[in-house]
Amino acid sequence: MTDRLVIARDIAVTPERVFDAWLDPVIARRFLFKTGDGEMLTCEIDARVGGQALIVEGRGDQDALHRLLYEEIDRPRRLVFQFKACIAGSDQDAEWTRVMIEIAPTGSGARLTLTHEGVWAGYEGRTLQGWTMILGNLADTVEDKLIDTITARQLRFDRVIEAPVETVWRYLIEPDLRARWFMGGETEPRAGGKFGLTFHHDALSDGDAPMPDRYAKNVGKAWFETIEAIDPPCLLSFTWDNGEAGTVAVELTPVGDARTQLVLTHRGLRGPDDAVSFGGGWGAHLDVLERRIAGKRVENFWTLHAEAEARARAALA
Repeated sequence: MTDRLVIARDIAVTPERVFDAWLDPVIARRFLFKTGDGEMLTCEIDARVGGQALIVEGRGDQDALHRLLYEEIDRPRRLVFQFKACIAGSDQDAEWTRVMIEIAPTGSGARLTLTHEGVWAGYEGRTLQGWTMILGNLADTVEDKLIDTITARQLRFDRVIEAPVETVWRYLIEPDLRARWFMGGETEPRAGGKFGLTFHHDALSDGDAPMPDRYAKNVGKAWFETIEAIDPPCLLSFTWDNGEAGTVAVELTPVGDARTQLVLTHRGLRGPDDAVSFGGGWGAHLDVLERRIAGKRVENFWTLHAEAEARARAALA
């Protein structure tokens, strides 16, 4: 065996986002041991010390198995696991090696350093090529501004917005700015305070955009939700339908000095119908938020809404 291989990669998102990608099966299946011609068959991750992961990719007429055994999980700085890989049916011949992932913040995001110990002599080049491909796919995945996770019980939208965190926070908490991309209303910025919402989606488009009949009856409707948690400028959490349709949490994290990672999680949905409805709504509203902050036109909100709703349906299929 050779002593070790070391490879580093700068990634333009927060260390937290880079770290979480390794332990989230929905995201990990997009980059971890994924090849251009393969088909990801299994991505199961038990993200705890002592837990294991099984990642299987179909490659032609063979299945490539990758097993991980987690030794250390220190978010967002360090992840250590034992690792072995083999072709299905030859698992007994594979031996465990050790991989350490260290993530440090930089001015523009994060630097990931991967150290692989115990690589067999003669396989250094192939192993280095594999990890280089994986880290490239990781960067492409997490730097993508659209990473959504949609299930019947929970939605998670992950965006990188081209504005400082203080600017994005104002668009969440100030009623006039919130009305430009979502819904405005009287707001009491404290835990237990009112979070006012008024439906004026007819004002979200800059072009001629007729409102679908199913939403027209809601124009002018106003109500209050309750702020459950607030930590300016990083966290805003509030109920939906007084909690009957779950809770919404918006988390903001600075990425350097001029960008912000926004993660919106809607928990406690009542089933697939909620997932499609709120998936279409949140997806479209976040698209509008990005455009408003960038100073761009929103030609037709309802086109964005239909596209986001279709993505939600596809995710649930």
